[in-house]
Amino acid sequence: MADTTFVLDGRTVTLSNYTVVNDSVLDEIRKDLQLAQADTQPKNNTYSSHNNSFGFSDTIFFTFLIVLIILTYAKPPFLAKIIAKITGVTETDDQNIDEYQNTQYETTAARDYYLYNQNNLDLKHQDIETILDKYFVYYKNLDKQLQCRFFDRVLKFMNSKDFLIYSNEPFKEMPVLISAAAVQISFGLDEYELPHYQYIQVKKEEYFARETLHVLAGNVEDNSITLAWNQVLKGFSNLEDGDNVGLHEMAHALYYQEIIIEKDASDFANYFNQLMKDGEYVLEQKVCPHNLYTPYAFTNLQEFWAVSVELFFEKTPHLQTAYPNIFEHLQKLLKQNPLIPNKPVS
Repeated sequence: MADTTFVLDGRTVTLSNYTVVNDSVLDEIRKDLQLAQADTQPKNNTYSSHNNSFGFSDTIFFTFLIVLIILTYAKPPFLAKIIAKITGVTETDDQNIDEYQNTQYETTAARDYYLYNQNNLDLKHQDIETILDKYFVYYKNLDKQLQCRFFDRVLKFMNSKDFLIYSNEPFKEMPVLISAAAVQISFGLDEYELPHYQYIQVKKEEYFARETLHVLAGNVEDNSITLAWNQVLKGFSNLEDGDNVGLHEMAHALYYQEIIIEKDASDFANYFNQLMKDGEYVLEQKVCPHNLYTPYAFTNLQEFWAVSVELFFEKTPHLQTAYPNIFEHLQKLLKQNPLIPNKPVS
């Protein structure tokens, strides 16, 4: 059987020889022809790549683009809320951005450490004052005249050191608070810069000792003072627990500077020797009234000295009550009295 060809609604239609031509088949053919005709006709709302004309959809697209640009630069509050709702990220306002920039150093790439000294500390006086006011209670309690002296010493101490910060986020609080710890314990002394120590190393958190598996929060070695930053912050967040790694390590450094390096025969050395004699007695007794000293203080006389400095500033009345001689030696050695917070030094 041959194929059947005929004209339907002005169109030539060819059917297979297996197709029976009846009304239902013709109706189906008519539908197919209508659909085919609709597909071949040019549609509205489309952009033709063969010319530069725009359809209705293009108008909508560019209108949306213009509105988006306006909203991006205008930053209306409702848009920020919508974006925050969708993305979960809240846009920081200008004031908070300024505060952030005053807190974090600029970092261009990840490194093993960041080195900061007087040439690139980039700390304005207002930055230092803000940090001290926020975190350093000892400074806040001083009268205005002593605050000026304290501030000046912090600035000079920072500018005399190289700060090696082993962290992905080197914060400007690091050199300020660590320098302030050194200035606090030496505030009554004429010499306070600890010139033997060129480097202050700051670890993000506790670290292993170089030659052992001991975990350290801080240590003093060669011409470097190393501190775990999380422990420094912890020490200054609670000023009544007698645990302050900043004061502890600076006490070790002060001893080494005055006794070993300077071989000082002044009042510092005399009172230090008296303190050590009392310390030997306490260590021999191995009894601590009111559990004032931690077991770590009984490791040796050097740790007893450093822990005594912590207690002198953080548990002042308790130390004076339990160990009046030790308190008196520390008071004369450091030439200050923490019981008078607004004027601990003359």
